[in-house]
Amino acid sequence: MRIKESDILHENGDFWVLNHPAGFHVMRRGLTHSTCESAYAQLDLAVTRCDYLANRNQRPAPHSESSM
Repeated sequence: MRIKESDILHENGDFWVLNHPAGFHVMRRGLTHSTCESAYAQLDLAVTRCDYLANRNQRPAPHSESSM
């Protein structure tokens, strides 16, 4: 399948939504290619999942406070 820019329906961080003939695929960007993380029949579900994954990955790592 050849992907055009118009096939990208939503982007957030390392994740994006692909308009695929079989549905809407949530893709994760990699160094050399993107991989499908999940697929949905409805666009709103794919966008919600894309945003969830992007926000989950952007949270700062928890840190421990030392007591004095």
